Amino acid sequence: MTVDEQNLRFEFSAPWRVEKYDESCQHTERLQPYLDSEAVDFVGIHPNVVLFMEVKDFRGYRMENREKFGGPLATTIARKMRDTVAGIMGLVRTGTHEQPWRDLARRLALREPYILAVLFLEQDQTCAIDRRKALMSVEIKLLKQRMKWFGVKVTVVDLDTYDRVVPNLRVSNLKGAAGHGGAAARRGS
Repeated sequence: MTVDEQNLRFEFSAPWRVEKYDESCQHTERLQPYLDSEAVDFVGIHPNVVLFMEVKDFRGYRMENREKFGGPLATTIARKMRDTVAGIMGLVRTGTHEQPWRDLARRLALREPYILAVLFLEQDQTCAIDRRKALMSVEIKLLKQRMKWFGVKVTVVDLDTYDRVVPNLRVSNLKGAAGHGGAAARRGS
């Protein structure tokens, strides 16, 4: 399945099943109008992993987004995770569920599957790599604190690091993304 989000293309190969949750009718029609809920960009099911991913592409907007680092961004992501999990469980409990929500809710209730919460964070390449890594490290720490209730693996990745974390995923820039011509990034195995 291919999902475009902001200036990035995410290509999930088999055996992934991925839903663009924040644009799904389950969220936009059944939850958001009544609860003013937020949602992660997409949810994925893999035989060994349940994935919740939020994408933030701050390339070209570093100054406008600098206030989000160090707390507000992690709080927003944690809120989206909370609302997404609650929304999926509520859909199943009220009988308004459809696949893959039923399977996802079942897997969330078990301790067996590996649950991974990912913030895919792209930053300006003009920012030194050590600075980008430091910002990502701080956000990981803050996300872990805010999502301790969920008991999941939390990480922050970018085009240079995602392939070590998410299996069977290929991410590339869309044409024109922050001056890029759409060249493919590394491929996850």
